[in-house]
Amino acid sequence: MIRVLAILIATLLVLSGCSWIKNWGDEEPGDPAPLVEFEETLKVGKIWSTSVGSGMGKQGISMPPVYSSGTLFVADYKGRLASINAENGRKNWELKTEQEFSGGPGLDDSRIYMGTIDGRAVAFDRNSGAELWNTQVSSEVLVPPVSEDGIVVVRCIDGRVFGLDENSGARV
Repeated sequence: MIRVLAILIATLLVLSGCSWIKNWGDEEPGDPAPLVEFEETLKVGKIWSTSVGSGMGKQGISMPPVYSSGTLFVADYKGRLASINAENGRKNWELKTEQEFSGGPGLDDSRIYMGTIDGRAVAFDRNSGAELWNTQVSSEVLVPPVSEDGIVVVRCIDGRVFGLDENSGARV
């Protein structure tokens, strides 16, 4: 009986590894740092607030707003895209597309670029929101497309990178 009990205890110790030893007296890894006292030097207050779509939902997709020339461009993963006056929060325009966005918004002087979950790169007019072109790429677009020197660069989840003509969306 003692032999069986000793074997059982030895087996439990081997199976559990040494993790129970390393935590004796130590803080758990990942514990937050203690809060520090400080004196606030800047008063922060809400100037305006507006709602645009569903945000990122449970998809884990990050599409932060982009600011340019007094305007915020925002999108949600369900395909809503909006242009908002940064001074007062009023929407210049808003549209609901049939696309599920995963990357964007990316901007140049006259266009907004979005990437989709089903592997499309889409360009919209900055002033009106009108769709200018819609091009298939290899897979889900991960990050905001970037435009430079007439070429829109799009990176996909499969590791492929595409250069598209900024005016037509054709592969360059």
